[in-house]
Amino acid sequence: WDSLKVHSSGTGGGDSFLALPPWFGDGMVLQIPTPATPHGFLLGYAGAGARVHVCVASHDAATKLEISTTADAKGFWRVAVGSPADLTELGIALKGAKTSLSSNRFHVTVEAKENGSGGWARVQAENVAFGDVIFCGGQSNMFFPIKLSSNGRRYRRIARTLLRKDEAVRFFKAAIGTAASPRFVLPDPRVLCEKNPRVCNSWITKEEALDNGFSFLMDFSAVCFSTALSLFESDRARPTS
Repeated sequence: WDSLKVHSSGTGGGDSFLALPPWFGDGMVLQIPTPATPHGFLLGYAGAGARVHVCVASHDAATKLEISTTADAKGFWRVAVGSPADLTELGIALKGAKTSLSSNRFHVTVEAKENGSGGWARVQAENVAFGDVIFCGGQSNMFFPIKLSSNGRRYRRIARTLLRKDEAVRFFKAAIGTAASPRFVLPDPRVLCEKNPRVCNSWITKEEALDNGFSFLMDFSAVCFSTALSLFESDRARPTS
């Protein structure tokens, strides 16, 4: 567990008992239903056979969704969240294949209890939203930033208009690294994002993306931004990250 440099907390099982991936955190976006993805998910590690409880609740606690599962023999667990039924229970309106661009924000609490333990380990994320999550990955072509692209000025003009009008756009920029097999953790942002570790491995709001002369946005992937922009403009009823 000491090798998992992730969000964790312990109220009974110890600080390393419950581990969540680096994208679990304040401001995160969970996937809403699409033809290709019927729901989003949350996953992590706890003790083998541990009981895991997930609660998604509005900040005023008026709406709440609770899901429970059990970790497998290796401590891994995964739950589906964000199905049409889940969103209805949380008060997010569905219109066919679309979701209304609501201002619904939630906090997500994950708790785990080891067999024989008297306490629960707990991790919580605030200001969580549901929307389309567009994942971009690749080599040098995906790393190529907006500031060096031939359309950089155009993207900046678009971003100034789009991000200032729309509250549903958020960003997540992973620290750069390589691995021979799938990884649960991401590279340390202090090593590969030494100028500003805060902008890597955490969710960035539209306000933060526009701060300091668009510095975050200008260093963001040009291919990823243009892809997300095209999808966003094709269906403005769906919140996007």
